Amino acid sequence: MNSLTIKESVVEVLNSLQYAPGYTDTSMAGIANFIFTAYRMISREVCASSLGPNGRANILIGGQCTATNTLRVFLLSTDNSNVHSLTETLINTNHIFIGAGASEAGRRLPQNPSDLDYFNVLKYVIDDSNVPTVGGHIQYGRFRGNRFIVYGIVELGEGDVHYWRGVLDLNSREFMAGHESFVPGFPYIDPFATFGGA
Repeated sequence: MNSLTIKESVVEVLNSLQYAPGYTDTSMAGIANFIFTAYRMISREVCASSLGPNGRANILIGGQCTATNTLRVFLLSTDNSNVHSLTETLINTNHIFIGAGASEAGRRLPQNPSDLDYFNVLKYVIDDSNVPTVGGHIQYGRFRGNRFIVYGIVELGEGDVHYWRGVLDLNSREFMAGHESFVPGFPYIDPFATFGGA
């Protein structure tokens, strides 16, 4: 809930940001600090409610930095004492795992992992009954140029095909029969075929 509230609030504000040339810090660090202020404010409210510790959320934000002309990623997090922090990540590594399955994912990832290895680890943790708080479908996105593109995931079942976008199967009977003639234009990948098979 905290993640969704923060995302909705921040996206709306970011879409209408104005800046003063030569005065506003438009670097990725400056934008991360701006988002972190909203994150702290929303997190305090959510964590003070009956949700309490379940209101904590770790969020990754990233983008092309105007100051360094590089891709930079920042982690916004809240610890068990409800202390908020903002740290730049992916500096000396090319991955970070967050959430309840992070330690298991880290243990299962091989040295010098390929793209397929990341998908296999995510699938394993999602399917692992020993990590009951992790579930759902893989969500995938990547930077292409200066834009972050989120892809749907194609999953081949027995006799059927699923087009997952988060929790929605956009090729399910219910979804296909539930509207007139609209077709969402998401790009899709089949990660296990695209990156070399499982």
